[in-house]
Amino acid sequence: MSIEQKLLRVRVMQREPKWGVRTIKKVIDNFGSLDAVFDGPLGQCKEASGPIKMIRQKASRPGALLEARREYERLQHLEIRPVFYGEPDYPVLLAHCPDAPAVLFVRGKLDWGQSPIVSIVGTRRATRRGIALCEQLIEDLAPLKPTIVSGFAYGVDIAAHKKAMTLGLQSIGCMAHGLDRIYPQAHQRHAANLVQNGGFISEFWLSDPFYKSNFLQRNRIIAGLSVVTIVIESGAKGGSLITAKMANDYDREVFAIPGAPSDGQSAGCNELIRTHQAHLLTDASSLCAAMNWSLQARAIPIHELGKTERQILNLMSLEPQMSSAELQDQLAITVGQLQVALLHLELSGLVSRDVLGIYRINNPNVRGL
Repeated sequence: MSIEQKLLRVRVMQREPKWGVRTIKKVIDNFGSLDAVFDGPLGQCKEASGPIKMIRQKASRPGALLEARREYERLQHLEIRPVFYGEPDYPVLLAHCPDAPAVLFVRGKLDWGQSPIVSIVGTRRATRRGIALCEQLIEDLAPLKPTIVSGFAYGVDIAAHKKAMTLGLQSIGCMAHGLDRIYPQAHQRHAANLVQNGGFISEFWLSDPFYKSNFLQRNRIIAGLSVVTIVIESGAKGGSLITAKMANDYDREVFAIPGAPSDGQSAGCNELIRTHQAHLLTDASSLCAAMNWSLQARAIPIHELGKTERQILNLMSLEPQMSSAELQDQLAITVGQLQVALLHLELSGLVSRDVLGIYRINNPNVRGL
């Protein structure tokens, strides 16, 4: 079965009156596969035999394949690939959700086997405190090599993506529109980097119109992809609270960072905690304890270190205490490259950092690498 044919079949099902994502998934489950819905015996889903006869007729009409072929040509041009529900490369956790989409569109090289998958959401008007907490949490979770999922929006979302990319972690942006555009446009400058460090996914076709309600649809994907959803900051109302509710509906774990009672940007988090819709989150250790994750990192043997890590150790064997700014000046590398290398060295136990941000080599005799 060609990809164009599969796209056609999904599109026909999506356009069937009164068929939503739940009905489509239920029909596919009843038949066993997307192809069986169109090629298998009708008796496998007697209650929907009438609509199924109709969609089979629509899919076989002359010219029906043309729209799907045009869509696929555009997808190929933009290096976007469709991933169909029921196939091996479909996200496992999302497939368990009753409203999982029949097709996802993917741009980038996503490895769904990298676990744990953690969704991080929050207000678009994040405070400095919220951004700092978000970044610190991701940095502290880095030994687990989590995949960070968010919505690529302003505030908490983009902070989570940027920190994950800086640390070399896979990050996934769930979009509320076709993947031929980036919204908000201001984040276009981060798109290429995200594709190199994960990528984008969407259930929306390139030809789909954009509606504000798309964001609510998108939020269920953010919740469904991951084993845990974390709300960093949220007002009394907002999309983050809806994402948290969806995660609870999927029987996934939800955590929220509390704030002062007078802090409007934490009102939603406080309410989630008060009503037992989220666990109280203070730091990575409390999250790992609740999730039964171990932050113990494997020590990296010296022979496995990269070129930048070796250069840092050589410098620090001569000057055992150095700031990140001094290291960057000496090495002439980007801040991101330096942070990733220093994190690897910290996790390996070769260097340590004090409260002032000064790095110290733990074995000054290491040299000549």
